[in-house]
Amino acid sequence: MADWRDSLLEGSIGGVPIFVNAVATRVGRRTTSKALPFRDTPAREDLGRRARQFGVDAIVIGSDYLAQRDKVIAVFESPGPHIFLHPWLGELSVILDEGSSLDIQESHSEGGWAKLSFNLVESGDPDGARIKISTSAALSVASVAAIDAAKVAAKKKLGLGNL
Repeated sequence: MADWRDSLLEGSIGGVPIFVNAVATRVGRRTTSKALPFRDTPAREDLGRRARQFGVDAIVIGSDYLAQRDKVIAVFESPGPHIFLHPWLGELSVILDEGSSLDIQESHSEGGWAKLSFNLVESGDPDGARIKISTSAALSVASVAAIDAAKVAAKKKLGLGNL
């Protein structure tokens, strides 16, 4: 029987290798509660799956840890989403969680490594929150414009001018 450690993946963020020490994963559902008039119990509504969140504690270590640390900084200072290779869940598309930052801890007494702490959230569909033009509304506007143009052309052809 294989040991669970054998299935662990090497961690990385944005292609930069990191040693992931721990990940706290938050999953669940989005719900809302509504107070309705003349009712003694609230109404609950399920709004779908919550975006998965990941609290990550990792380190970069070795003689080149400063270069690795700087590469991780560059990832978090560039626009996302980024690929996070989660040791237990695999490849995930993520962004730095709102209001979060990359926290780096280094020490004189314990040189040769940097501790990294950050909170990620799955990136989801980048077009999901964008306002999109309704196809039926666009068709309606276009058809009104076509009818108006046809009326103007017909009046001109019949010599009716500005009637």
